[in-house]
Amino acid sequence: MSWGPEGYHLWVIAANSSGHGTNDKAVPKQSGILQFQFIKSALTVNPCMSNQEQVLLQGEDRLYLNCGDATQTQHVRSPSSHTEHKSMRERPTYSVGNMDSQGLSTLLGHRHWHVVQVHSTYLESNWPIRYSAIDKNGQNVAVVGKFGFAHYSLEQNMTVTGGLAWWDDFIVLACYNINDHQEELRAYLRTSNLDNAFAHVTKVQLETLLLSVFRDMMILFRADCSICLYSIERRSD
Repeated sequence: MSWGPEGYHLWVIAANSSGHGTNDKAVPKQSGILQFQFIKSALTVNPCMSNQEQVLLQGEDRLYLNCGDATQTQHVRSPSSHTEHKSMRERPTYSVGNMDSQGLSTLLGHRHWHVVQVHSTYLESNWPIRYSAIDKNGQNVAVVGKFGFAHYSLEQNMTVTGGLAWWDDFIVLACYNINDHQEELRAYLRTSNLDNAFAHVTKVQLETLLLSVFRDMMILFRADCSICLYSIERRSD
């Protein structure tokens, strides 16, 4: 047996005699190589991490975060009312042991796990994952490969309701802020970090069903069947 890099693969050579039951020593023995893939607790390599309340497992290119009981769900926004907003975790569920990188969640045994696929731009020169850590709220994770580190946010605090469009170098969209229970318009600059700290946010009173941009004007079709116009201007500040 031999372990691969960082202990994520176990290579096993199994020797089987093809001349079993005979005394013919001229018959060669056939050997096969087996490879077993493993994931492990982040605490096995990073025992001094500040947060030990979350169950975090790491593989060679992805993380598994325990999301609690798979039967626990939250409510979605009520379709009969545009003023009452609720949220639900909507994630595809895969069969036991499925490690499809396209899935956001998976079911291993009787536990629901959130799967975080580390981006290929970091892993292509830093594979495999060596260390990982998660914050106390279970919303942000950091990973360390061969060089440097990368971080990822699991926070799901908004849902786009009325579409999105481009205005110059800005991405504008109509969304619902789950944390604040507020309808909003947001503009994100393409050249800056895609973070809410760099977004321009305008609160609106009604849900936006459709959004369009014409020249320097944003056109909204709202839930009460009204049309609302916003002018867009870029300032130095």
